[in-house]
Amino acid sequence: MKNNTTLNTILIFLFCLATTALTIMAAVYLSKLTGHQLHSFSIWFILPIGACFTGLAATSGTYLGGLFLGQKPTVSISIVTVLCALTTKFAIHYIEYRDYKVDNNFISEYVPFSNYLDIVITESSSTVRFGHNPKGVDLGKSSFPYLKFSIHCLGFIFGGLMSLIFLVDKEYCEKCSSYMRNSGVKTFEFKTSEESETFINFLHGLDTKSEAFKAQIELKTDLPAIEVGTVAILHSLSICPKCLKQNIAETVSVFNGKNWKAQASLKYNYSLPEQTDVSATFKGNTTEKKAA
Repeated sequence: MKNNTTLNTILIFLFCLATTALTIMAAVYLSKLTGHQLHSFSIWFILPIGACFTGLAATSGTYLGGLFLGQKPTVSISIVTVLCALTTKFAIHYIEYRDYKVDNNFISEYVPFSNYLDIVITESSSTVRFGHNPKGVDLGKSSFPYLKFSIHCLGFIFGGLMSLIFLVDKEYCEKCSSYMRNSGVKTFEFKTSEESETFINFLHGLDTKSEAFKAQIELKTDLPAIEVGTVAILHSLSICPKCLKQNIAETVSVFNGKNWKAQASLKYNYSLPEQTDVSATFKGNTTEKKAA
């Protein structure tokens, strides 16, 4: 098992290196094409959205490799992922440094990279763009350039951590060492919280091996009109591609008149026995009402 983990860690590192290289090339190309460093895009000056998405793209190899190999994140994989995310930030600057010319001469022949990076950090300015002014307004140099640079670095790291979080959040079959695949959803909707509570308590009290549980899960009824206070119970089915084990993740949301608000405390998971197969009723997105 240890050997498999070591081999998987190496392979995931290679996956992550590949996506990191592709992301760096894409970021540099887009900077040349648009004239803007999209990876430096921020909201309200403090939310490095561009850095987060770039870091996520760079470390997507961790997510893809983990799914493909059925490997859970380890400390080693986490360290490699964060390092790849942070390396992406500096690699983009380094490639731009190697390609930068002054009077038709490469600046790299006269200025060390450390000095160039210091100039980029301290001399860069911020631009605010509005809908009616797509060119934006130049606000000049930042008063705290190194803080701004550090926030962007943290954005890249956060993007890398998101790759790990997405992987950790996936359903996993311990028996087969494999990530389970999403196989459809069903939604039961209720006009009142009392009706939804009755349904949940009834379903939780059933043995997952019983025909009554399967019948309740597969029940189809008319959809009520959505209004303030409507409760939606979402069932998401995951299936192990190897042993075909099935899990149902249950989440609850309440409609407040504008959007659905998730009730985190009401999450629940059903682990179905091998003889229970409800996959047929989860094909496609279906919406149903209550059962009991």
